[in-house]
Parts: sequence; C-alpha cells; structure tokens
Amino acid sequence: MNDLISIIIPIYNRQNVIEDCINSIKAQTFQNYEILLIDDGSTDNTLNICEKLSENNNKIKLFKMEHKGVSAARNKGLDEAIGEYVFFIDSDDIIHPNLLEALVNGLKSTDASISGTRVITIPEKRWEKAWELIEKDTSSPDTQYLNHEETLKQVFTSSSPTPLNLIGGVMMKRELIGETRFKTDLYIGEDFYFIYQNLIKGAASVFLKQVWYYSRWHSNNISKNYDFSAFWTRFYRRKLVWQSEEAFGRYEYAKRQKNQAFSSYLLCSSKAQKDKSEVKKMRKVIKEHKKDLLSAKNLKGKLIFLAYLYLPFTQKIHQHLKGKKRTR
Repeated sequence: MNDLISIIIPIYNRQNVIEDCINSIKAQTFQNYEILLIDDGSTDNTLNICEKLSENNNKIKLFKMEHKGVSAARNKGLDEAIGEYVFFIDSDDIIHPNLLEALVNGLKSTDASISGTRVITIPEKRWEKAWELIEKDTSSPDTQYLNHEETLKQVFTSSSPTPLNLIGGVMMKRELIGETRFKTDLYIGEDFYFIYQNLIKGAASVFLKQVWYYSRWHSNNISKNYDFSAFWTRFYRRKLVWQSEEAFGRYEYAKRQKNQAFSSYLLCSSKAQKDKSEVKKMRKVIKEHKKDLLSAKNLKGKLIFLAYLYLPFTQKIHQHLKGKKRTR
C-alpha cells in the first residue's frame, strides 16, 4: 500500500506499559499505518491486554509465538509487514505525535532509505517527564540529509549517539530491508547490527534533529547485563562489523570497532569481577583475538592492553584510582 507504515512492536511481559506505547501511536498526525504486535510468549497479562487492544481495530494485528527473544519477534514482524515503510518501537517506549509524519516526509523528499530520531532515556520513576516533553515540544520537524558515506562516518565516528545506534525510532523502506533479518544469536547490539546490515547496501539517511523518541529505563533493561553471555554478544557484534569493514577496505572504522570490543571487555569484566570464572572466560576470548585487537592500538595502547590482559590487578588499581578521583 502506498505510504503505509508497518509498525513492529515485540512484546514480552509488558502489561503495565504497552497501552502507553499504543496510545502514543494512535495520537500520530500520520494515520496510514498498521501495528504488528508480536507477543513473544508473555507470562503475565500482556497477551490479554493486546487481544483487547486489537479487538475492533483493523489497524492492530496480533501475533503470538513461543518465547524466542526480541530478534525472533522482530523477524516475525518483518515477515508479516506489508507497508512500504517499516518503523520500529519497543513496547515500553513512546513517540512524539509528529514523529511518523516527519520520518516519512524525510524519506519521500530525498533518496534516503533510512530515517531516524535520537532517543532520550527517562527513568521509569520519572516517566511523567516524557509526556511533559511531548506537550512542550511544538516545533516543526527539522531534518538533516546524509549520503551513504556521510551516514557511515556519522555512525562510526560521532562522539554522541546518532539516530542509528538503536532500532527504536528508526524507519526503513521495506524494499531496502528485503530478506535481511535480525541475527537471533545476538541479544545486545542486535539492533545496531541489523541497521548496519542494511546501511552497507548503500543507503543514505535522513536524521531528525529533534529528539522525539522516549525510552523507558527500568530494572528489566537487558543492557544492564554484564555476565559472560552479555559480554560475548557485545564483543561478537563488533567483531562481525570490524570483519565487514575490513572487507570493504574501511580500516579506520574497523579499528574503532576493535577498540570498542576491548572496551566491552573492560566494562563487563569490571562489573563481573566478583565472579572469577566469568571474567576468566572473557579474558580467554580477548586472548584468542589478541592479534586483531592489538593491531588497532598505538604503542601506548598496546602496553595498556597487555597489562590489562596479563596483569589483571592493573585493572583493579585503575578502577580504584578513578573511584578516588570521583570522590574528591
């Protein structure tokens, strides 16, 4: 259908927030959409709520599946989508009433295939702030067009989060996505990798300068996990990207991904340091990829890398010193 947006919402145990999400979509100035609710085997009252929301509303389609994770749920949505455009939103988030119209217009007025807005994260206990921000922001949409090369540079080198760091708030032409799907063995960073897979097809982008996507931060956010499996999915996503970038001959971008991969080790090993077996498994992965990771560092960086890897107490001393600086 012409200009139809397929809005994909994966859901798992979100009985207290899913109506907020749906209501923010119903309030959109752009009304030519279908909502694909993918219930990923919820065990609370989520499914019943979704069934009531979809009753007598032909814009809402509900699909039920066994619990397989967010990537599999989004893939189900992609398989069922019939719109010219696909928009992604998480079930605990909300969007500004003008967002869909702004993103569609950005795609229609340029040759871009991807559009998006930056995300503001708000703690659940202060969630009323999100609605306040929506009411206050009556500005007209302002977008920035970036060709393919400029988009890549923005994604890989920007010092601040870009609209393509997370899948929430991103819209794509369905013809760009084609048969590409989310990688189901990733559960942190799977959204970035999906965006990346589509971006490297040569896509240009349109970024909305306003921040019109509101993300709810709560205790169940997966990104708060730091055990070995969480480390591995962080590391592996970056490995996939650096290998791809090297194949394209974009060695600077590959180098940045390698450095981020090592940073994921530092983050997770510091958070999980009380569980020595978990940290040991992380260190083993880093040692296995030592040659690749070292190639991204200058002499000073190599020395720091080797110290952290083979003298674990170095990391503890560094963390202690950073903690003392913060308390001064």
